[in-house]
Amino acid sequence: MRLAFYLAIVTLRITRVEAEEGTLMRVDGRLEDDSVTELERACAGVQLPLTLSLEGVRWVDDRALEALRLLIANGAVVTNASPYVSLRMKSEDEKTRPQTEGGEL
Repeated sequence: MRLAFYLAIVTLRITRVEAEEGTLMRVDGRLEDDSVTELERACAGVQLPLTLSLEGVRWVDDRALEALRLLIANGAVVTNASPYVSLRMKSEDEKTRPQTEGGEL
């Protein structure tokens, strides 16, 4: 007899907490191509202000960085980002920043 087991791997968990002062989204796991759509869907139409707690995020790809920048541009606040995520977000910001003559001070 042959048994087959299928393991569903959950790469992202989003916990939504509504409060009078706004919405908190706790994000855990990997923010990558497929899961970014879930984050965008979860954030659509929430009570503002929106706070994204990224303490549990262990991986972000380029699409996730774009989505996070768009959410921030629309008023979201990012908190508790790991050093890795903070570095990726900072690196991407530096790539889009105009270069100045003579370098930065």
